[in-house]
Formats: sequence, C-alpha cells, structure tokens
Amino acid sequence: MSVIDCVTSFVDGRVRLRHPALKDKATAELVCTVVGGVDGISAVQANPVTGSLLIYYDAEKLTREQLLELAEQGAAFVPGMNEEAAPADTAEGNAEQDGASRKACAVKAPVDELLGFLTRRSTTKFIDRAMLVSLIASLAALPLGSRTVHTAAGGVFVGGVLQHLLAHRKAL
Repeated sequence: MSVIDCVTSFVDGRVRLRHPALKDKATAELVCTVVGGVDGISAVQANPVTGSLLIYYDAEKLTREQLLELAEQGAAFVPGMNEEAAPADTAEGNAEQDGASRKACAVKAPVDELLGFLTRRSTTKFIDRAMLVSLIASLAALPLGSRTVHTAAGGVFVGGVLQHLLAHRKAL
C-alpha cells in the first residue's frame, strides 16, 4: 500500500493518514518521533485507537510532493507500513468495511486536492481579481441592457464569493 492511499485529508499545512500499522502504539510512537524530526514539520499527533497520524507542516518549507516523497521513503523502514491489512485477521464484515474505507480514501484524496487548490493563496488572489472584474462587468451590463452578460458576470461573482468563503472558513 502506498502512502498516498493512506491519506484521508490533505490541505496545505496539514495532512492526516490512516493505516492499520499505526494501531500499534510502539509503531505510532516511532513514526511520531521520526516524522517530528523532519525540518518543516511543526507537530505530529498519532492516535493508535483509530490508526491515524496527523501532521502539521510549514507549506512554505515543504511542498506536498516533497512531503509525500519523504513519507514514501520513511514508510520502508517502519514495521508493518508496507503491508496491507490481512483479510484473514478480520471477520468478513470488517474486511468489507476495510475495503470500503480504502475506496473512500481513494475518492477523498482528489476532493482534498481540489480543496487545497481552491484555498491556495495564489488561487484566492486570482479569484479575488476575477470577482472584481465580474462585478464591474455585471454592473456595466445593466445600463447597456445586456441581461445575458449581467447574469453570467453575476454567476461568476457568486462563484468567487463561494470560493472566498471556503478559503476563509476558519476565520469566519
């Protein structure tokens, strides 16, 4: 299993991973110690009960790609991280649930990538400018009697407002 398959949440500055090997307390502590020692990582929290690892990092020092590359390299040295959950160890219902969890992981990663893109500083700056242009276009279209331009520009503006709310949701 690749590290990217374990990612359940990935936004700039924070990533959460889940893996059955992290349910072992010693493994979770080892991973916390190793990951916490990487330059650019500000905090690491492991939860052996759920088998999850929450990593806070400085997006200015580490890109997502660098972080994932380091994780792939480090996973090779952590006991049990390269192994998949053995279906023989679980009841049939739990095996189905693990499979559903992996599928949800695979679906959730692209959504988190989209959220990361939409909340990036550069995207937000672009959207803010597009909102200003669309507001001006919408207001300019009114006296000209162009209802189509007014509606389209208003739609772009509303989309920009939704992105703005998403990007600044923690501050609201």
